[in-house]
Amino acid sequence: MSAASLALPPSTPWSLRLIERARLAPIWTGLLVSAAWFGLYLVYSALFGAGPGRFDQLGGATWQWEIFWSLLIGMPPVVTAYTLRGGARDLEDLAPALGAGPAEIAQLRREIATVPRAWVTGVGVGALCFSFVANAFNPSLWPDGRIPEPGDPALTWLVARNLLNAWLIARAVMLELLLARAFSRLGDRLVEIDLLDRAPLAPFGRRGLRSVLLSMLLLSLFAPLWATGAAEPVLLVALLGAVGFALAAFLLPVWGAHRRIRAAKEAELARVRGVLGGARERALAAPGDDPRGGRVADLVAWEGRVAAASEWPFGATTVARFGLYLAIGLGSWIGAALVERALETAFR
Repeated sequence: MSAASLALPPSTPWSLRLIERARLAPIWTGLLVSAAWFGLYLVYSALFGAGPGRFDQLGGATWQWEIFWSLLIGMPPVVTAYTLRGGARDLEDLAPALGAGPAEIAQLRREIATVPRAWVTGVGVGALCFSFVANAFNPSLWPDGRIPEPGDPALTWLVARNLLNAWLIARAVMLELLLARAFSRLGDRLVEIDLLDRAPLAPFGRRGLRSVLLSMLLLSLFAPLWATGAAEPVLLVALLGAVGFALAAFLLPVWGAHRRIRAAKEAELARVRGVLGGARERALAAPGDDPRGGRVADLVAWEGRVAAASEWPFGATTVARFGLYLAIGLGSWIGAALVERALETAFR
């Protein structure tokens, strides 16, 4: 589904509207943003540093790392754009289960793209404050362990770049969670639930898996920090936060459907057990050759199938994929840390 067909409302964050107007695949728009940011770095370092791609206070040649940071600046909106587009397709697939026609689906598509600005703004401001304190007053970021004087071009660049990076990532995380919450609310609107057939509800699981996969791919971009020994201890906290986010991104979209399935299951069990109680009494009072005993057996079998039915709109395959996607992000960090340890041992 194209970005134009999303009909993004005015409340949609500017980053997503930018990708829509670009009329390119989100990944290409993100790479263009990354290239533009890297170009700005080259110009800034040429004017205020030791030459294009050089700040002596940061250890001389730093352009290689700036390519990495430029990618981190361009990619967070791309992740959100892909999950939003995929969510629109999932919504189309959920139309029968929601009992919604084309007009209602179009309205729901606009609703899932409408996010509370206060939440996004608040998280962004919090990330800016945390990043400023962590970067402007952290001597370990500098090769000589001494923070440059305020106004130093290298200090200004490092703080500004990391502020922007933290702001974009925090906004992307909040947008993912808000989109996931929108799908959870869709689950509360389900009108058709077959306790023995979860296929019509598979889009809920796909929505969570897509978010986890894209976020883990973004997380893996930080792996070079570990492999080169440039990682700060605070990234360990970020790693734990990433695991918590992955669990939330996976479970939150399916939570509403989970509640509806559980309610439908409890209602069906209550109904069949009520019928079973009456059928049992009639069967016990009937002659031995009365066929009503077979009806009791049928009801008992049906009760067992309903009781064994899963209350989640996904199966074991979806859970396995979640584990695989989680391993992509965590494995990249763990592997990079092992590389760093091996290099330290080899050159000790």
